[in-house]
Amino acid sequence: MSTLTFQLTEVQADRLAAAAREVGVPVEELLRKLTDEFLERKNSFDDAAKYVLKKNAELYRRLAVTHQRSSLDKLLARITDENKHAETETGPVVGQEVW
Repeated sequence: MSTLTFQLTEVQADRLAAAAREVGVPVEELLRKLTDEFLERKNSFDDAAKYVLKKNAELYRRLAVTHQRSSLDKLLARITDENKHAETETGPVVGQEVW
């Protein structure tokens, strides 16, 4: 078993002692119980989140692609004859690109 030491304000210490008295256990036991409950809840949340993310991965992928396509479509729709320019020459091929 490990021992932890940490500081609480007087108000926190009083509230903790009152809570322990209310449930009829020593402060140390209340802290162990609260720690167990917190860690279990955290693990349960993490497991649930992983399950939901895995289960819905395909949906999230499709939504992301749809959103990207929608954004591209909106940008392309803004191209008009008035704001479209001719091709721009950038010079000779430097690497392995082929156009």
